[in-house]
Amino acid sequence: MLLKFRVSNFRSIRDEVEIDLYRGRGFVEDDRWRRPDVGTVAAIYGPNASGKSTVLRALHFVSTAVRDSFKKWTEGETPRVPFLLDDVSAALPSEFEVDFLADDGHEYIYGFAIDDNRVVSEHLYQYKSRKRTVLYERDDEISFGPSFRGPARHAAQLTSDSTLFLSVAAASGIEVVSAAHRWLSDSIRLYDSRGYSREHGQIIKQARRRGPFVEAMSAAAASADLGATSLKLEENPYANDAREQYEKIMGALQVALPDNVNLDLTSPDFPEHRLVLQHAAANGSVPLPFEAESDGTHAFLSFVSVALRALEKGSTCIVDEIDSSLHPVLVSSLVQMFQDPTMNRNQAQLLFTTHDASLLSGTHGERLLSKDSVWFVEKSAVGETQLFALDEYKRVDEQNWQRAYLSGRYGAMPSVMLRNAIQTFWDARDRDEQ
Repeated sequence: MLLKFRVSNFRSIRDEVEIDLYRGRGFVEDDRWRRPDVGTVAAIYGPNASGKSTVLRALHFVSTAVRDSFKKWTEGETPRVPFLLDDVSAALPSEFEVDFLADDGHEYIYGFAIDDNRVVSEHLYQYKSRKRTVLYERDDEISFGPSFRGPARHAAQLTSDSTLFLSVAAASGIEVVSAAHRWLSDSIRLYDSRGYSREHGQIIKQARRRGPFVEAMSAAAASADLGATSLKLEENPYANDAREQYEKIMGALQVALPDNVNLDLTSPDFPEHRLVLQHAAANGSVPLPFEAESDGTHAFLSFVSVALRALEKGSTCIVDEIDSSLHPVLVSSLVQMFQDPTMNRNQAQLLFTTHDASLLSGTHGERLLSKDSVWFVEKSAVGETQLFALDEYKRVDEQNWQRAYLSGRYGAMPSVMLRNAIQTFWDARDRDEQ
């Protein structure tokens, strides 16, 4: 479970920003949550190109760095991208730090700083009580706390200057870091709503393995007014034909090419199964292949799949531009699932960026989002991303949040001058014609 996240000098973020999932003043404690003092939803608002996505991608960068630095990072290089709009940041480290609750029930703080070529510093702290336990700290050398168990020196020798020690220690089977590594590498998932098609493979994979997943997806399709009554998995009748055609074409190409040119004749993975949605029709039920459905149907069912897996595992689900392909009512429904302890039994979390101001108003007199779950992003005069919370404003409980946001009271609104741009076009064209 994510508690806090801090980052500096990463893409459009120059000075440190922090997103804090602890509940604010006046929250109502619900003992159905494992940690009622920690929120399950965070919504980030702001204009285009303000850095909303950068905040989420910075957290995802930590996850991929922990997972991949040992096996995939190039020796002597790191894949970080610093702030580039001044003369000094490119030479300074990018810094990341995450506070989280792992599946062993303990809280951890993990952080690292990297420049273009090496890991400048790294640390992992554990909290079994209010007292901090140092597992290890790294500057020029790696030092280990008394609680660190395992082949520490061997793992340290395997750790290059451009590799995170946590990645190496986990690969070496050192148990004391396993829970922290597992949460950081497996429990943070970034979902880009514009790439919803990438989730289709997961839907097929889950549908092949698990009946409850198919039942849930069918119920979602039927309840969302998509025109569908159920979803099912069937064998793909075109898989063998497609594979044979591919091999025939590649074989013909190989014959036509010079002898010293060799093609990779390995057949790609043609899906053995495909998704089908049943639709109500005048004469009963008609099956339609998933590919024939609308982009909106694809997006919605992909989001449901992502949400189901997050809710089951209690993971932290990160969604960029959640409203780009979904109706506001469907977005609201998904958000409510993460806020309801009866639906969100494992206290999964949903962090998302959005432009949908209607989420700020709520329905039937009740606000959908709490004041400690709303964040705003805007860019400064020098182009750096700044992050601040709705909870920082005074007397915010008395305000209509949607109206106040759209009127610019909280900032984080675009400065739109399209009229000037169009007038500039006509003026330039008039000059060219004179």
